[in-house]
Amino acid sequence: MESLVTPSLRVWGLPLGPLETNCWVLACRATARALVVDCGDEPSDVLRLAEAESLSIIGFVATHWHADHIGGMAELQRVTRAPLSIHEADADEAARKQIAAIVFLGRIPEPVRPGRMLRDGDPVTVGEVALRVLHTPGHTKGGVCLVGGGVLISGDTLFAGSVGRADLPGGDWDELQRSLLEVLVPLDPELIVLPGHGPSTTLGTELVTNPYLSGAHQPKRSPSPPP
Repeated sequence: MESLVTPSLRVWGLPLGPLETNCWVLACRATARALVVDCGDEPSDVLRLAEAESLSIIGFVATHWHADHIGGMAELQRVTRAPLSIHEADADEAARKQIAAIVFLGRIPEPVRPGRMLRDGDPVTVGEVALRVLHTPGHTKGGVCLVGGGVLISGDTLFAGSVGRADLPGGDWDELQRSLLEVLVPLDPELIVLPGHGPSTTLGTELVTNPYLSGAHQPKRSPSPPP
């Protein structure tokens, strides 16, 4: 489990499920209210963390509709009764039964019921901390990142040293490149990047070392891993 502290947030990263998808739990330091981003599996781990740290879960956000990011959300919603937010372009897919997920999750997850449809620029608050929704299509049509409180939750848009795939249903490499170069590159390089898979990094590090952002190499094809 990865953890970090910013001036306004406490953050925990739980790699869950067979694909070790990062579930990020963000808690306002002033209020202990918490937001859960991307729980793809093992929701009991999230609930145990919340209990151990005396957190009050007030909501969930899915960065996109893929089952390894939302497969545990239905159970968390049932237990906490907190609402789930997802971009409007991914809402229909999230509400469908993802039968193909049995291949990599070993089960067919229960579909989720979004309570809020997100759009670019929308605020998402956790206690006294305001996050902003960035619509970053490319991995899926409704992929989003969240920025605020010193962090950038990048979902499967940006990873340490790589970027998300665009060869899955709803993916588009040209859109992903626009999301990376026009939406993420201009952000504060001091931001801590919390990706959907793999270790955290900083945007400044990625601007210098990530070939998909640095300008040293602008590939014409999508990378394959991670998912």
